[in-house]
Amino acid sequence: MLGGPVLRQHVVEFIDGVGVITDGVTDASDTASPWTWTVPQDVRELRLSGCGGGAGGAGGQNTGTQRGGGGGGGSGISAIDLPLFVRPGDTLTITIGAGGAGSAAGSGFNLATAGGDTSVAGLTRISPAVGVMGGTADTIVLKGGGGGTRSGTAGSGGQAGSGGASVTGSSGFLAAIGGNGAAAAASPSAGSNGSESTSPGITGLSMHAHGGSGGGGASTSPSTAGSNGGTWTGGTGNKVIAGGLSVTASGVGAQDGTNSYGGGGDGGASLFGRPGLGGDGNANNATAASGYGAGGAGGGGNGDGAAGSPGYVRISYWSAD
Repeated sequence: MLGGPVLRQHVVEFIDGVGVITDGVTDASDTASPWTWTVPQDVRELRLSGCGGGAGGAGGQNTGTQRGGGGGGGSGISAIDLPLFVRPGDTLTITIGAGGAGSAAGSGFNLATAGGDTSVAGLTRISPAVGVMGGTADTIVLKGGGGGTRSGTAGSGGQAGSGGASVTGSSGFLAAIGGNGAAAAASPSAGSNGSESTSPGITGLSMHAHGGSGGGGASTSPSTAGSNGGTWTGGTGNKVIAGGLSVTASGVGAQDGTNSYGGGGDGGASLFGRPGLGGDGNANNATAASGYGAGGAGGGGNGDGAAGSPGYVRISYWSAD
């Protein structure tokens, strides 16, 4: 009869507001990060998946006859199966980045709240390829997204936040560029779509960051609808999302005969969450991001921006039982 140890994969998830889930069993005795977690005996390598917090989207302009839309928030950096080298008995500290808050509609320039950084500290060492992400010798960081902005120029759409760029003085690893807000014009132009970065130059690592999309500009003619905000898919019409579902294009410009309103920009997509969809002009309907690490939507003219979704950490490892 053949015998010997059985290899088993274990998965530990760290979710703010829920707790620590180990192999499907939830420990809700502590539901807020930071958490400490001890590396099991005979385990020397972990695989890290997770993301920083997504940023909030900016509210649109709410004064004057030209009311541009706000920019969407950028995603946090997402990572899949990054190798982390550890020693049995090491104590790791896991901190989850908060989702950024959306800002209210208003006048003048305004910046929505950035997403918080997610980190894992207490590592024995980080491989050189992973170490470029930031942090210190024993800490790895998945940076939060940059907040969307509202333009300080009447009628112009707000510029969106960049993915993975919330830390002052550091663009972060995989920082993606947010879309530009559109300028006011007699025939206003739409906000630009946010761009995406994935695993540049590092073979075997799956990483991602996505900038938000810019807000649509308002028209100098109050009887002309403002333009739509940018979209995270880069397309028009219905947007295809994970699971084959679709949603109607968002961030639509409007006019009421007295004012022209731009649409809000979409948030940036995450590997673990769906971005918020831009608010329509003269409607307070921008949506918050769902899941983890995605950016919140910008508000249309007269509308508030929406929140980004929080970060996330999943650790997996193998043991011989």
